[in-house]
Amino acid sequence: MDGITIEARNALEHEISFTPEKSEEFLNNTVAFLKDKSNFRFTSNGIKRELKRLGKEGDDEALLQEFKNLMTEHGLLSVRGISEGTWFRDEARPSKDNAIRMCFAFGLSSKTPTTALEFLWNVCRINGFNYRVVDDVVYYYALERGLSYSDADEIIGEYEAKVKEANIVFNDEDETKSTSVMWDIFEDMPELERADFVELLAENQKNFIGYNKTSRNAFIEVYNDLERLIADDIKDGNMGVEAAGFKPYSTGNIRDANVHAEVIYDGVLRALLGDVNFSNITVPTLEKGSALEQIMNHFPTQANMDAIKSNAKKNRKKATEFEQGFARKTFILCFLARYVLKYMRKSGSKSSKSFYNDFYYSLETQLHKCSYGLLYPANPFDWLVLKSVKAIDTANLSETDALELFNEILALLIQEAENADEDAIQQQT
Repeated sequence: MDGITIEARNALEHEISFTPEKSEEFLNNTVAFLKDKSNFRFTSNGIKRELKRLGKEGDDEALLQEFKNLMTEHGLLSVRGISEGTWFRDEARPSKDNAIRMCFAFGLSSKTPTTALEFLWNVCRINGFNYRVVDDVVYYYALERGLSYSDADEIIGEYEAKVKEANIVFNDEDETKSTSVMWDIFEDMPELERADFVELLAENQKNFIGYNKTSRNAFIEVYNDLERLIADDIKDGNMGVEAAGFKPYSTGNIRDANVHAEVIYDGVLRALLGDVNFSNITVPTLEKGSALEQIMNHFPTQANMDAIKSNAKKNRKKATEFEQGFARKTFILCFLARYVLKYMRKSGSKSSKSFYNDFYYSLETQLHKCSYGLLYPANPFDWLVLKSVKAIDTANLSETDALELFNEILALLIQEAENADEDAIQQQT
């Protein structure tokens, strides 16, 4: 565990009374934290960390050149984003293919100080290796065996040739093994010789359906529970039934967000919309690589929730978004809302010292089951969720609703971005 991860975890878990303002300050790395991006893991400092682990030293320009040399050495340079240095400036995130290519260049596996899985999620925000996708299984096998990226592509070709020769066609309705069973099937694959591994892949052809049924079913269960809890609150008069409009940063278009979304980020909706007309809403510019940009990227709307509930195969059209934390973030927010509403309904405003630990364990279990990246304190979004939950365990905040605190901190971040926009406009004029 390196310095960034340790500091983020310490600020999260030590008995420090973090006000919403202090939390916003920590997320923004301002005033008390002057070192740029010192508190959280971004793509840029994740790549630089791996370069330094390999003995590459120098300033950003020198490290970028070392990175290009390393990728060239492994025959992986011809990927968009490297030559412009966009990952070094956090102007773009790597695609899944590019992230996996970097795993090969850095020689990552389950045995390296930063594992391949940790690099994919903690650095690139990619949801690891999906055992429902044959390419992912092959890449994981190759990394564990110390093979090259081109070796992995050859193995994929061998698999495709074998299933083509067998000419067995499977329908969508065919029964497939669960993802957990797929983990068991391929648990010992690094010990298999290449021919035996290809044979095992071919035997499981029908199980490579491209999406994780478990994660979809888990989301539907959480969402339906949340829907029932909200309906009960409406029935008891604790909540209005007004629909809200939410302006996502990704498209700039107003999307409908029904009462379910309103509960999760009620304060955020007020901060973004207030009483102004939709046509007059201004959205703050999100600085690339900032904590706010990391949090708001793919921030769930009702449309996102509906997409996950719909046919999962159709969602493969949005594969990049799903792999880069879109579904995970939506799941976590709904899980948070359900957990808090159930707890408050059960115990009122009484705090519990086990609230944080129970939440952490329950969510981690679900994330693992769904093949999502596990909780990572040096991820700004995860830190914000966990800090909001942790506050219930700490000083003088026993009656705080974790959802309200989450929204209050996020609203402060948004206000900060809006103020920065106004300052920039005034400087230009």
